[in-house]
Amino acid sequence: MSLTPSQTKAVEHSEGNCRVTATAGSGKTTALVTRCQRIAKVPGTRQLCLSFTKAAAKNMQERAQVTNNVIYRTFHGMCFNFIKAHTKMLTGSQKLLTPKESWMLDQWAEKVASVVELDAKEVAAAFSIAQSSGVMPEEWSKGVFGLTEEEAFSASMLHKKVLANGKWTFGDLQIEMLRALRTNDKERANINEMLTHIMVDEFQDTDLIQTKILQTISNDNLFAVGDPDQSLYSWRGADPEIMQNFGKYFGDFSDIVLETNFRSQQRIVALADTL
Repeated sequence: MSLTPSQTKAVEHSEGNCRVTATAGSGKTTALVTRCQRIAKVPGTRQLCLSFTKAAAKNMQERAQVTNNVIYRTFHGMCFNFIKAHTKMLTGSQKLLTPKESWMLDQWAEKVASVVELDAKEVAAAFSIAQSSGVMPEEWSKGVFGLTEEEAFSASMLHKKVLANGKWTFGDLQIEMLRALRTNDKERANINEMLTHIMVDEFQDTDLIQTKILQTISNDNLFAVGDPDQSLYSWRGADPEIMQNFGKYFGDFSDIVLETNFRSQQRIVALADTL
């Protein structure tokens, strides 16, 4: 398959931070996969390709058909593997709360709601936003951007109930990876040395804690692909502003836009642009 000039520019980008804005149907996956294949041929490289769902990570791996020195993960999967390999946190009494056990979190949120002026859904929503904020849980009660004082307090209460019951949420995986990277110079240096290239698909759905992790491990060599107009997870703290103001978070970067739409006829694209 021949590439457009903008796809070629993305594929050939090797060093330094890069933001690729890619609307639906613009061939972003083709560009991602082709770039992954090209870099994998360079001796001494080791890539980390991140996405937000297991299905997306699996699809990328199947299309790239490259496994040598390439790691395909979701954000939570990356954090789980890092914590399991580099800390003792998952070998103790705390166990990960599985999706089938989500009813437990609902029950604990109900208990918190009974002592604050919020309902259980509001407590759970505040908890989700706090976990994605990049603020450590022990600081939540002092305030979290985007939450009222009572919401931040209720999030802190719910987190304490989760831990008191011997559980971790998936959000805790990200929190504890960031904590480990901040406090363990050796492990931070090891991961920085191990990874030469980091690529994130659907970057518009990153939140602040994921951004802080990427700032720590990317070695100023982050390749971020997404479309700020397609953010799906704002309800759990995703912030498309991070992609829109990429330089604010990652410094100097190259900027590429994939403009060709391979799915729709030009007259449809032109009409959509007027809306």
